[in-house]
Amino acid sequence: MNEKAFHQLLEQLRQLSPSQISQLQTCLHQQETTSTETLISANQTHHCPHCDSVNLRPWGSSHNLPRCRCSDCGRTSNPLTGTPL
Repeated sequence: MNEKAFHQLLEQLRQLSPSQISQLQTCLHQQETTSTETLISANQTHHCPHCDSVNLRPWGSSHNLPRCRCSDCGRTSNPLTGTPL
């Protein structure tokens, strides 16, 4: 989307009713959740991102992400370790 079209979209957003704003927020939240789930499933780790060992064990969860602990180096990771997130 070019900058001019984006600014036009922002202007149109200011004209939304409270009901429409609520619908938009719901839609954006669903899109955000879907993107996060896609990234997590694409980055399921089968090896330690720190030492490349395959000796990973489940280690609870943090921030709704499954964690695992490496039996070799002892460090923990989640599916987003080593990604921009």
